[in-house]
Amino acid sequence: MAIPRLAALGPAIKDHAGPTFKLYFPLLAEKVSQGAFLAPTEHRYGPLERHAYDVYLPPGAQATEKNKLPTIVFVHGGGMVQGDKQIKESKGGAHRNIGTFFANKGYMVIIPNYRLRYPDPSSPLYSTSANAAFPSGGIDIALLLRHINSPACHIHHKISPDRLCLVGNSAGACHVATYLYRDAIPSFEDAAAPLITDPTNQSGLDELKPSSAMLIGMPAHFRLATPDRSAVLFGYHCPELFDAEQPRAGEEEMRKVVEERCPIGLRKRSGDRTRVGTMLAELDPEPEIAGPSREFSKVYEEVTGTAPQEIFIKGHNHISVPLGLGLGGEEEAWGHDLVKWIERQ
Repeated sequence: MAIPRLAALGPAIKDHAGPTFKLYFPLLAEKVSQGAFLAPTEHRYGPLERHAYDVYLPPGAQATEKNKLPTIVFVHGGGMVQGDKQIKESKGGAHRNIGTFFANKGYMVIIPNYRLRYPDPSSPLYSTSANAAFPSGGIDIALLLRHINSPACHIHHKISPDRLCLVGNSAGACHVATYLYRDAIPSFEDAAAPLITDPTNQSGLDELKPSSAMLIGMPAHFRLATPDRSAVLFGYHCPELFDAEQPRAGEEEMRKVVEERCPIGLRKRSGDRTRVGTMLAELDPEPEIAGPSREFSKVYEEVTGTAPQEIFIKGHNHISVPLGLGLGGEEEAWGHDLVKWIERQ
């Protein structure tokens, strides 16, 4: 079990990320070698390379028109610049562990990839539609939910439409918030339109609406982000102002735009009433994650009149939370807590 070794790594993400991966990836890879995780099927929801998703079905489940499956869509993290539905350094154990854990609880699990930010101007993807730029994270979720709402989609008939929970981790939680609070983004529909014409999205259909959402370790604002994150944060949130070689606006102006487009800024202006919960790890860093997440909860209550339930994840740090599922014991206690929360909604 890796949890007892996490506290010594400290709360700062830049300090504990690498060592945490080194702790968990071999454990997950061993589980893959043992055949402990389900093998998903891979499918596509849009025209870009990253528009792919994995599906995990409960073992032995038989979904019918009268017996549809509760569904979890898990949106992985990665700082907006990395991450995958199956991380090769773990032999796919991350995030096959996520899909397997919740499938064994009776859920159909969908784990998508989404567009990443390529901050280096020399990258061949820097100036293309494949380079993530606000609100692309939310748009990709909308495209996925639109796709699975099509009768032509292979899993459409298996989904219980009133039991769909979006679960976002870290940057993935930011993208879930962008999707939920899209009514606060005037450019959202226009930015999505060029991708909706793809046949896999069955143009003319609305997306399947989630009944609840859980935001895990969400950096709900970026006021105290470390300086090394500036290029990614400005490049993603205000690409119309930021240029790595010659910025088109001053830092103060760009920070104002980021503040408007971060989860807290969007929540303040949105009329969405989707039921939301939050989760924080014991070793989440206060300035970047824990403090902003608690502030989000306060804003959520001010807007909706109801406070989201905040669930404490004992022992984990920011990186280890999704890696612990499938390893047993206290490593996966948060997964059981999440299932209980979903079932109460």
